[in-house]
Amino acid sequence: MKRKMLLPFCLVLCACATASRPVPHAPPEEAAQFQFPRFQLPDEGLKHLDGNMAAAIQLAMDDFLPWDVRPPREATPGDACMFQRESYDVTAAPASEGVVLVRFILNDDTCPPDPASSMRPDTGVPLIEMTTYAVDVRTMRILTVGTHLRPRKKDEMPPGHVPTGSEASGTTGQAHELLSPTRQAE
Repeated sequence: MKRKMLLPFCLVLCACATASRPVPHAPPEEAAQFQFPRFQLPDEGLKHLDGNMAAAIQLAMDDFLPWDVRPPREATPGDACMFQRESYDVTAAPASEGVVLVRFILNDDTCPPDPASSMRPDTGVPLIEMTTYAVDVRTMRILTVGTHLRPRKKDEMPPGHVPTGSEASGTTGQAHELLSPTRQAE
């Protein structure tokens, strides 16, 4: 191989090696115990995502919380919970042509919020963090990321929350910038 071609070849090879990671599979004896439904998937809990939506969600999640990210050693169990992909609920919707919006919200049942950090200090109104990605599915790249806090709706209140006077009066807060677990270190 000519020297001129060696560097580009190595760069492509390295990119391919770091872009994929092994997908864990169950051992054969455990896999043999699983029985697939005969013809159809169960109706209960069934979700259909088109290919672009699924790819946009995967791309956004890989950026939001990469597989190899671990919580800091000094992290509390509550903080460590934020570094687990299953701690987040995902909502996605088409935006303009070729763009899908993907939103991540920490699930309070899986990862209970710290009351001190999830309230507006001036009103006591509970807040919810939302991180939204705009993904161009034509080029499979992230256009932009927006992260902010907004007042929680009544059906989004954390377990055991007692409404305050400002919530009853309809007080709302301005959006505040907040960083995702992986962006806090940047």
